[in-house]
Amino acid sequence: MLRDRALSRFGAIARALGPPSFETRLIDDEAGRGISLQARYCDLVVIGPTDANESIPVVTHDFPGYVVMNAARPVLIVPCDGRFDEIGRKPLIAWDARTAAARAVTDAIPFLKHAAMVDLAVFDPGERATVHGEQPGTDIALYLARHDIRVNVTQ
Repeated sequence: MLRDRALSRFGAIARALGPPSFETRLIDDEAGRGISLQARYCDLVVIGPTDANESIPVVTHDFPGYVVMNAARPVLIVPCDGRFDEIGRKPLIAWDARTAAARAVTDAIPFLKHAAMVDLAVFDPGERATVHGEQPGTDIALYLARHDIRVNVTQ
């Protein structure tokens, strides 16, 4: 079956890359909800985007966004096209100054330390002015700088 091949392929790739540990699990649930629940016990969630032309009953159209907002862990979304020899050298943080975003950034610090530059895109600065501060993105950029992480803020 496709799921067995996917688990086997993931295991082979993970073994080749040599992380300290990894595991594969087959979860009988809607994909976003199932992954978000399992993410509580992980350091990093790695997912791919959904294909708008493909209909899979257990994967909703907003799968990546749902996981990002509900996993409570850093999420790496690997594009389906292209070649990626270096992962994590130039990550993007989607920053809206919410509590969940602050937690996700804090949890991602061990990964962000390996980046050459972190791009921080500020969302809804006008709508959420009371939590963004005077210069949206500046406070979180300073926080990351205290961890020796280089940040480029854009709005």
